[in-house]
Amino acid sequence: MADWHDHVAAKILVRLAGVVLLTGAWALAHLLARHVGTPPPHSGTGTEFLIAANLFMCASAGAALLIVGPSLWAPVTLAPRWQVQREPRAGATRQTVLDTSSATSSARPTGS
Repeated sequence: MADWHDHVAAKILVRLAGVVLLTGAWALAHLLARHVGTPPPHSGTGTEFLIAANLFMCASAGAALLIVGPSLWAPVTLAPRWQVQREPRAGATRQTVLDTSSATSSARPTGS
């Protein structure tokens, strides 16, 4: 069975969600400009910071969904270095575990 992100409908809907988020970011940008540009000059209020944070989140998520699309959820392979290691033996101290792992890994540079 294919993954959900391989279907044509999922590709369209994810990119459409990106367009909706970017449209929301555009509306938030106009709202923020209206709040910040109102005289007299003032320091930022909590409402303005909240609008700016939402603008950033909508713009970032919308751009990611529109540009990358459903490939965001595609499975990736991890290098062996980042995979979960097996549990150390019972009774092994931390130093013996570190010595054993550094002896088996030739990819790590040796400090001199």
